[in-house]
Amino acid sequence: MNHLRANGLDFAYIEEGNGPLVLLLHGFPDTAQTWSHQVSALAAAGYRAVAPFLRGYAPSEIPPDGFYDKATLATDVAA
Repeated sequence: MNHLRANGLDFAYIEEGNGPLVLLLHGFPDTAQTWSHQVSALAAAGYRAVAPFLRGYAPSEIPPDGFYDKATLATDVAA
């Protein structure tokens, strides 16, 4: 598992492969683990698959301000 800091929070993410990026975003109440089989399959097919644990979903950090609106989530993903 990988980690990065963006928008003042620590985020965890799963990443495999090289090539064109495929970004896999989980919904509520899932986590990035939802995509584990797809991440491996996409990497084997020549893609770079990235599945982040979105804000508030362990092991990523919980935002102290409680912001979970679409604009904030989009900013996280863009980072």
